[in-house]
Amino acid sequence: MSESGSNRRHAAVMVVVGEKREEIDEIIAPLIREMWMAGMHTVMSCQEEYRETAWIEFSFVDELEQFVNIVAEYDDNSHSMYARIGGHSCSHAPVKSWSYSLSPLEMGNDGEDEAGPVNFGFTASVFIPHHDIPILVERLAAYNRRLEALNNQETARSAELTSVIAK
Repeated sequence: MSESGSNRRHAAVMVVVGEKREEIDEIIAPLIREMWMAGMHTVMSCQEEYRETAWIEFSFVDELEQFVNIVAEYDDNSHSMYARIGGHSCSHAPVKSWSYSLSPLEMGNDGEDEAGPVNFGFTASVFIPHHDIPILVERLAAYNRRLEALNNQETARSAELTSVIAK
């Protein structure tokens, strides 16, 4: 487990992105770093929740959706990562499919007022075969480079517009 600093079972490295700084299990550290750079918020993670499978928990379901939609690339091969992401890889595939889970998170009632409003949210977890991690890092890094290029273009346009207005 990481991002909480407790119950460490694996060697970890410090990952720093902006103000965020955490020790992350070394096998998944590059992946978590790219996720944070893309603006995703992880809650906990473990490089080997069970045999050769990493676990990553997101603060919100939509962040897991964002992650999957960034890294998924269509491929109709039943052994592809796309098939594994969707849970559609064939049973004799050499690498197992991804799996997902939701955990309830009570956000509205502090437990003191039983009659108060109730508001549940959910954290979302994904279980990823180690085999896919290098590909995920590569795809997220490419996504982050595209985002940075777009931000740089936007900054250049803003500076150009400011210069024209100032004249």
